[in-house]
Amino acid sequence: MPNTRVASQARQNAYCLPNSLQILKSHGLETVPTQTYGPFSNYNDLCDSLVQIHDEVYSRSLASTEEGVVLYFAQKASKGRPEAVISVAKIKSAEYLVLKLLRNTLLFALEEDQVPRYDSLFNGFIRELKTITKVAKNLAYTDTQFAELFSTAY
Repeated sequence: MPNTRVASQARQNAYCLPNSLQILKSHGLETVPTQTYGPFSNYNDLCDSLVQIHDEVYSRSLASTEEGVVLYFAQKASKGRPEAVISVAKIKSAEYLVLKLLRNTLLFALEEDQVPRYDSLFNGFIRELKTITKVAKNLAYTDTQFAELFSTAY
């Protein structure tokens, strides 16, 4: 029987290596830019920082962020316990979310036995587009440009 790794084992083994970035680079592996936030002395400071990170990433272009960022929440080492990753979260850019919506909407149209009417697909796309872009600031493209892209792709 193969040795399987269960969630409880994964949690026990989710340690941060203090110099993991240097180890990866020493083996010629490519890495992405990293940034450290914290430590935070209270929950409100953590939440304020997360809101700031979300707002910044959500409004970035695909050219600068690609899909978005991955946040690793680590518990500092203390009393013989090594530093450990306790949670992971992803923040996607609005531009990525819109293009994924476009792709999924068009795939849905192709997979249906009867291709949905352009009007209903377009209206659904626009409704979701507005939900995604209403909180994003300084996007590289306007809602109109995204709508034109949908029309061209359809």
